[in-house]
Amino acid sequence: MASLEQKREAFRKYLEGAGAIDCLSKALIKLYQQEQKPEDACKFLRQIMCETCPTDEQVTEMTKDLADSKKEICCLKKEIMSMKGEVRRSSSEVALALTSGFDKLKEDEACTSLLKKHLTEEVFNELKEKKTALKSTLLDCVQSGLEHHDSGVGLYAADAECYELFGSLFKKVINEYHVDFGDDKTHPASDWGDATTFENLDPEGEFIVSTRVRCGRSIEGFPFNPRMTMDHYEQIMERVKTVLEGLQDDLKGVFHPLEGMTKELQTQLIDDHYLFKEGDKFLQTANACRFWPIGRAIFLNEPKTFVVWVNEEDHLRIISMDKGGDLGAIYQRLKTAVETIGKDMAFV
Repeated sequence: MASLEQKREAFRKYLEGAGAIDCLSKALIKLYQQEQKPEDACKFLRQIMCETCPTDEQVTEMTKDLADSKKEICCLKKEIMSMKGEVRRSSSEVALALTSGFDKLKEDEACTSLLKKHLTEEVFNELKEKKTALKSTLLDCVQSGLEHHDSGVGLYAADAECYELFGSLFKKVINEYHVDFGDDKTHPASDWGDATTFENLDPEGEFIVSTRVRCGRSIEGFPFNPRMTMDHYEQIMERVKTVLEGLQDDLKGVFHPLEGMTKELQTQLIDDHYLFKEGDKFLQTANACRFWPIGRAIFLNEPKTFVVWVNEEDHLRIISMDKGGDLGAIYQRLKTAVETIGKDMAFV
């Protein structure tokens, strides 16, 4: 085993052979020759030993230039993404995609989706050329189900009018999915009732770990995911941000856009079961994940008992939750939040 002296000698020879001693010696001689000794000797030696290396000032400037370049690249990527998102199929391309997809769906005997069951030849021919006021087509609504035959439903409304314009399909699917909802029925007006009638379901805290109550809301004047542009996502997010940042008391919290969110915060919010992830293959093919993560956000109150997801699958997912089983308090928080938000924006 080598002694300490032997190790030192071996290291000295290494430094000498590698030119380090000569380099250090020259730098120290130059420092010695300076009539006015620099305040930062290490900085002086570093500059002498590597005359081609940038100065601290140059490093600062290059770092700034790099940051500016990254911002510019992000802006260009965003612009390209937006331009690609504005490209729409022509009428003939829509017709071809619909016909081709419908034929494949009919031929797949293994497919058991509600779309296949209720998109009959008669219904298909009735709806294939129709468009809503926001220019949503049948293809916008069924493209995910035409692509993924393992889907359970296979149908996504592209805007609010789709439920009526394509009603001969939607109403049949809704009727079966929600068990005899009925063609003549509509969703009732909001009536939150008296939250105090709900009791604490587990006052002793023996059985219920946590309770969560949530609802979805769509904002009037905007299409749904399959037809949303980048501008739609950003407009909704900004409108919602303004409203949510005005909430007070136990609803007061912080608005976090996903764009620009640190990886550490995103991972933490997902691991803690607060934040949503990008959609599955069904949502992606339905065009529900375009421009991700632009326009997506999460709002979280300080006690972490109130959450709003922005532009996930719905425009808004509003969630009230807490540990234990106090359903009344959790429901009251949701009721207060939805009514407060609804004062500043109309829902459909």
